[in-house]
Amino acid sequence: SPKNINSTPQHACMVTILSASVSAFTAYMLNNKFKRRETSQNLSITIVNALLAGMVMITGVCNDVGVYSALFIGFMAGFVYMASVQILERYHIDDPIDAVTVHGVCGFFGVINVGLFSSSKGIISVQEESFQ
Repeated sequence: SPKNINSTPQHACMVTILSASVSAFTAYMLNNKFKRRETSQNLSITIVNALLAGMVMITGVCNDVGVYSALFIGFMAGFVYMASVQILERYHIDDPIDAVTVHGVCGFFGVINVGLFSSSKGIISVQEESFQ
């Protein structure tokens, strides 16, 4: 029987890096588009935390997810991270290093991603063979 390419450590590293980079790019674009003047968020901290958010959000499903799903998870991670930062700032909740947004909120959505995007048993499993 052929070996499942999605279960290799190289594939897990690749989709994790893809998700992190798309998350950082999404956060960068959202930061430029919707930046408020009164925010205290530094752009470099935003990019690094968005990288972490992308890694946190895909960690639970990284060994059983396709490339296209990893790109979508990265986009969601950047959006969820930026939205949660804005919500915490709106309600004046102090989170100076964004640990709640990165690990709490994105970790919660990462657990949900296991049920959504898993190639074997996910609800929205995208097979790369259908795009070739």
